[in-house]
Amino acid sequence: MNITYIYLFHFIIYSFLGWICETTYCSIIDKQYVNRGFLKGPFCPIYGAGALIVVIILSPFSDNIIMLYLTAMIFTSILEYITGFLLETMFHLKWWDYSNYKFNIKGRVCLLNSTLFGILSVITIEIINPILVDITKSFSINVVIWTCNILIIYFAVDAMITTARVMQLGGKLKEMSTLFEEIREKSESYKGLLQQNLSRIDEIIGQDNEALAHTKEQINKLKLKLESVILKDKSVNKRIIKAFPNIKSLNHQYSLDKLKEEIKKLRRK
Repeated sequence: MNITYIYLFHFIIYSFLGWICETTYCSIIDKQYVNRGFLKGPFCPIYGAGALIVVIILSPFSDNIIMLYLTAMIFTSILEYITGFLLETMFHLKWWDYSNYKFNIKGRVCLLNSTLFGILSVITIEIINPILVDITKSFSINVVIWTCNILIIYFAVDAMITTARVMQLGGKLKEMSTLFEEIREKSESYKGLLQQNLSRIDEIIGQDNEALAHTKEQINKLKLKLESVILKDKSVNKRIIKAFPNIKSLNHQYSLDKLKEEIKKLRRK
C-alpha cells in the first residue's frame, strides 16, 4: 500500500481523535457542548500532525517507556510552542494562554500540558497506533486513497473558509478599535464644549449649542456604526470565541473584550 496515503489516512484519523479529546475535555469543563478546534469540522489538524510526527520519529524509543515519555514530552512541547508562535504571527491573536499556569513559557506551553501530551504520546505509540495499523490493513488501497483525497479537499476548503473568517475577525477588531477611539475623542470634545459653556449659560442657545448638538449627533452615529460592526457575522464570531474562550488579541484586546461581552449577552437572550 502506498506509504504516503497510509500517512495521510493516519493523519486524518488522529485529527479526528484529537478533536474528540479536545471537545470532550472542554465540554466537560464548560458544562456544555464546545466545538473545539480551529476548523469548523470535527478535526484538529495539530493533533493529526503531532501524532503522526511523534509516531514516525519516536517509535524507535518504544522499548524504553521512560525515554519515550521524556522525549515525547519535550517534542510535543516544542511543536505546541512553534504552532502557537506561528498562529500569533499570522493572525495577531493568542489562541491559548497558559500564563496563569506554573512553569509556562510565554503562555504558549506549560508543564501540566507537556506532561499530559507525553502520556498521550506513549498511549498513541504503544496502544493506538498498532490498532490503527491493523485497521488500515483491513481496507483496500482504493478505499484509503479515495477517503484521503476527499477528506484532504475538505480540509483545504474548511481551512480556507476558517482562515478568511478569522481574518475578518481581525479586521472587525481593528475597525472597532478605531471607532472606540473616535467615540472617545468626540466625547472628550463634547465634555470640553460643556465646560466652556458653564461660565456663560445665557449664551448656550447660540452657535455653541449647535456645536454641542452636532458633536452629540456624531457620537450617536459612531455608536450605531459600532453596534452594527459588532453584530455583523455574529455566528462566526461566536463559534471562534466559544471554541477558544481564552483567545487574546495582541493589538486590540479592549475591542475583543467588548465583543466577548456582547456575545455573552446574545447567549442569554
